[in-house]
Amino acid sequence: MKIRGQTVHSPKDRFLRMILENTITGCHHWTGALRNGYGRLMIGSRSDGTRKSISAHRFAYETFRGPIPEGYEVCHKCDNPKCVNPNHLFVGTRQDNIDDRESKRRNRVKVGEESANAKLTEVDVISAARLRSKGETYASIAERFGVDRKTIMRAVKRQSWKLVPTDPNGEKK
Repeated sequence: MKIRGQTVHSPKDRFLRMILENTITGCHHWTGALRNGYGRLMIGSRSDGTRKSISAHRFAYETFRGPIPEGYEVCHKCDNPKCVNPNHLFVGTRQDNIDDRESKRRNRVKVGEESANAKLTEVDVISAARLRSKGETYASIAERFGVDRKTIMRAVKRQSWKLVPTDPNGEKK
């Protein structure tokens, strides 16, 4: 259909044009607009006041699987918020979604070496504590490990790296 010389695609057609399939995972990655990591799709018309933004994964579920019961959420089996593959989506309550997240340990805060911001390893922290207990300065320890003096000081004093308990000899407890 053409309106004012422009081709107007149905919401389903526009939706399908915004998908990039990952042949390894089977996820259909949403390539359009995102909000909080989840795909967004504009539907409706400006002229009649029905235009609104909706979640792309909810649109996918409703279009290819059926209606979503009132008060239910569309959850991802694949844990990929950009995925809109109807086969990777399921309907559940808020509690079902929370239970799914917890059972997969997706809500766990990454600490220590798992943290993307970690500049030291657990062994580094233990070694730094040992060096400090022998009288070495924070500045020289920091230089040895290639980090800022404050980073080493916070690690040794366990202001950061709280899960690496050390005794005065720098041994793990």
